[in-house]
Amino acid sequence: MKRFFSQWAVNVAVLLTVMATATGAFAAPVYVGPNDDLEMVAVDPLPVRMPPTIIEAPDVVRDDGRGVVMEETDGTGPVIGSNYVRMYIASTPSTAGSEADYINLRFGEDYKIQLNGVSGAFPVGYTLTWDLNDVSGYLEDIPQDNWDFAALETESGDGILMSRVVVVHSGVTIVDWSVNRWLDKPSDTTLGLGAMMLDRKLSLVFDTDHAAINFAARELGKTDGDKYGTSGAWCSEFASWCLRKEGFMTPTGSIGTDDMKDWFQDRGRKYSRTQIKNKTYAPAPGDYLSLFDGGHSAIFMQWIDSTTTITDATRFYTIEGNTGSTVNRQIRTVGNIDALGAAQ
Repeated sequence: MKRFFSQWAVNVAVLLTVMATATGAFAAPVYVGPNDDLEMVAVDPLPVRMPPTIIEAPDVVRDDGRGVVMEETDGTGPVIGSNYVRMYIASTPSTAGSEADYINLRFGEDYKIQLNGVSGAFPVGYTLTWDLNDVSGYLEDIPQDNWDFAALETESGDGILMSRVVVVHSGVTIVDWSVNRWLDKPSDTTLGLGAMMLDRKLSLVFDTDHAAINFAARELGKTDGDKYGTSGAWCSEFASWCLRKEGFMTPTGSIGTDDMKDWFQDRGRKYSRTQIKNKTYAPAPGDYLSLFDGGHSAIFMQWIDSTTTITDATRFYTIEGNTGSTVNRQIRTVGNIDALGAAQ
């Protein structure tokens, strides 16, 4: 299909995988449209198939009206790992399902993806999964911070009673909400996911009293290194961005672990792996870590193992940027530590 927008065109022929796990059915979603000024064009559902089969989606062609493919805009990032929406439709009452053809997944004001039902419906008791990676070309055009404003919306007067909604971004489950609410017109046409998304992200980091960790958690799943200071490798830039939220005026711009270590060294806040093992310094939530001989940066969150005796094998949790090209939590060991910057 082809749609033309005021400044650019999107040539779309995309299908999203929808699994109706209650019956093992397979059907289709999707047409993508980036703003409300445009008429939506729906993709007809696929016939029911057994077993489910993923349909390959053609590339999304972007054009700025001059016949050239546009560069990525500021705030965007690559599609990494799994990205999907899963909706659990209540099994009772009998009216919990809907004859609506589709619902929309909106990312802020200008971007939305149409999620089609199964054979033109959202059957009672079904669990539907839409694989957003099938429109990866479009996802890459969505500014990463727009995920914070994600919402489900309907244009139908035939409501859907949702018992649970799950959203996964870059392999991170950013929403898992036992919602038990109607998505219906006219009273509840939009279900904002932002508050539940924030609750979920903060629940993954153990200690939200430290601003560095609190703000890092809000970035889970995001892939836009430019936001933190560089279009290249961005682990140190992310760590510095987080620490500046804590009030430390750490380096900015395109930096590396050496810049971070020098900053802490100059302030008498740098510690070695040996000093951690002999307990000269006890790592605390929000501390800076240089890992793998200075090849990677991270923020310390919490010990996993007992610290009665600290060895190279003693494990702890971190939150990191540019780990698998996204913001995510990791498990590291003391043996991975090159240096630590005390941020408490």
